[in-house]
Amino acid sequence: MTTVFTTHNFTTTPIITMRRRSSMFVTLRQPGTGKLVSVKVGFSWFFLLLTPFYGLPQFIKGIWGHGCLVLFLYLVLVGLAAAGAAPLGGLILIGLAIFYGVQGNKFVARRLLIKGWTMEGDEHAMAYAKAQWGLGA
Repeated sequence: MTTVFTTHNFTTTPIITMRRRSSMFVTLRQPGTGKLVSVKVGFSWFFLLLTPFYGLPQFIKGIWGHGCLVLFLYLVLVGLAAAGAAPLGGLILIGLAIFYGVQGNKFVARRLLIKGWTMEGDEHAMAYAKAQWGLGA
């Protein structure tokens, strides 16, 4: 068996390698004020860890409808716990936390884009974000 090694001239042809999966952010700009907000594309630890606490991250990030929904479900689950169904309520809260950990940044970005904010920056990052968030190209 023969082993073949190839060499690359890194001074003329850069090769991009990633040791680990890094976070990608997209910058959104508010047209009137020029305010900038960076939104992460992908999983959010913030949403995962804090969603069970009354929907706190949803209110902080401005997705009020989602926050009210989580708060309402939390109050219903407290009632279920009083009726003896605490394990079911805990599982539902864990499921909500995972759901918002995966989808939370998408909801935030969509809310800002609906309000007229525009994406700026790297074309590759914007195309990736649009694909991940289910937006039209």
